[in-house]
Amino acid sequence: MNVASGDMFDSSSIELMRRNLANAANSMNQIEQVIHAANNAQGGLNNCIRDGTDAMNGLLSKVMALIGAYLSLRGLGELIEISDELTNTKARVQLLVEEVPVIPD
Repeated sequence: MNVASGDMFDSSSIELMRRNLANAANSMNQIEQVIHAANNAQGGLNNCIRDGTDAMNGLLSKVMALIGAYLSLRGLGELIEISDELTNTKARVQLLVEEVPVIPD
């Protein structure tokens, strides 16, 4: 090309620019691939966090249900204890009433 143009411009500089442009395009493609891979990794992390949050919420619900069941059973036990005390108190009062002599009118 230099011969045809009479050495008016240097075609080697055009070839150098083409190589530099090709290198820049390759670099941009690599950057795009890295960004895409990072985006996929972020999506995977988000899924893991969501799954962990869902599992923790399920565990929390089960713990709350166990606490509720424990408190219910404990309350039932206290109710039975109160019922026993009431029954014992009634029996004592009945014994006292039976032991008191009856005074005739």
